[in-house]
Amino acid sequence: MLKNKAWYIKFTAWEFWPMWVLYVPVFVQHFWLAAKAKSLFFFLKTNPAINEGFILSDSKYNTLQLVPNDKLPITIFVKKGVLALDVLKEMHQKKLGFPIILKPDIGFRGLGVQKIDDENQLTEALKHLKMDYLVQEYIQYPI
Repeated sequence: MLKNKAWYIKFTAWEFWPMWVLYVPVFVQHFWLAAKAKSLFFFLKTNPAINEGFILSDSKYNTLQLVPNDKLPITIFVKKGVLALDVLKEMHQKKLGFPIILKPDIGFRGLGVQKIDDENQLTEALKHLKMDYLVQEYIQYPI
């Protein structure tokens, strides 16, 4: 009977909890590991090849340059303010067709990522860009 009550479901299912509650154990572990390593930002040393950003401010495009081309989707770097015609021309040169993925060069957790299905959507999306973006080929896998 208790299992059917809304308050009980919200209390026992972590999906309903505020995000800060879920991060408390992460913060505790982080500060424990930071104390052991004697560095608050010890995790930045895990990949010394990525050295231009600080936590959430590194360029995806520059990081992708470290990966062999045969392991990457076709990628085009798009500066904010670029015309759709220029992007379409480069897509044609790289034999990149629709649908495509448009995502911020600097970002996290999928924020600002869009699937673009045609030229009209691309033109409209590029009008509203406030930062540099990546255009990548859309790869559809079963999972």
